[in-house]
Amino acid sequence: LYFACHPEGGGALKVLEFFDGPDPCDCYKRAQTLVPQQALALTNSEFTLVRSRLLAQRLLDGTAADQAEKTITIAFESVLTRRPSTVELTACQDFLKVQTELVGKTAKPEVARQRAWESLVRVLFSHHDFITLR
Repeated sequence: LYFACHPEGGGALKVLEFFDGPDPCDCYKRAQTLVPQQALALTNSEFTLVRSRLLAQRLLDGTAADQAEKTITIAFESVLTRRPSTVELTACQDFLKVQTELVGKTAKPEVARQRAWESLVRVLFSHHDFITLR
């Protein structure tokens, strides 16, 4: 994503404060920094929540609960443009199981499954391979 950024009034977006937006006066070399609020802003933003719901629904449409491995692979390919490693696949399966059980305590099974997948997609949206250009 590209944003216009200039020192005059209104020249910087408020959201860039969380993402350590560039200082227009430092145009030659930018110092490397880490802003911990980035992860929270990305994970909790309305934009991310809506997109994770839409993608999770698309992933689950027409797939059975026993096709988790295939669906996880499709999610990785859709978001990260690569297949999951064996370790990532196992971690995702474990995550989905725990999330479904937790949400299932207060929701119907189909809602619990949907919410678990939404959470997994949100995790993928926060993945280093998704947010970092190489």
